[in-house]
Amino acid sequence: MKNILNKIGLFASVAILLLVACSVISGTWILTYQLVENESLVWYDDFYYGSVDMSEDETWEDHAEHIKDINMIGLEVWGINNTSTNQLYDVYLDGQGSTLSGSSLRSEVEEFATIVLENFPLNAGGAQFISYGESLNYVKNVDKLKDLLKDGEMKFFAYSKGVSDTTNIHLDSVNIVITFTAGY
Repeated sequence: MKNILNKIGLFASVAILLLVACSVISGTWILTYQLVENESLVWYDDFYYGSVDMSEDETWEDHAEHIKDINMIGLEVWGINNTSTNQLYDVYLDGQGSTLSGSSLRSEVEEFATIVLENFPLNAGGAQFISYGESLNYVKNVDKLKDLLKDGEMKFFAYSKGVSDTTNIHLDSVNIVITFTAGY
């Protein structure tokens, strides 16, 4: 009996050492991060521009270097459309090291940045919320988005495809919801 207990103890010790040594310990996390809010966005002639730094988030900071996979990405968008016509919005992201900025032309943003939300509706008549689930219908370029997210820092561009009316049509905030697996 003592011999069996010793073997079980030895096996358990070896199993724990293998888990630690092989970095097999992993978990899945869900991070909701506010990419931008109205106060942090600046209107530059043709579009909203903002800078994003996810390294400020404690969950991201704790796990960023150990991310094995980003499993799902969606967004939550709060917007206002106080006009009488429905509007479509596009959101682009680009790496922090890119040359695009708030002084770039809309055509440059469209050509060089990555569209991540395309043609999402801001219906006429006031405030609107687009949920995580609804956003999945509009999310584009998921693989490129994953690469941008792994860096944690990016530039944000957004505009209405209709009129350039920042008084009556604008984004209040955009959250990104990321499900990721990290291992240690």
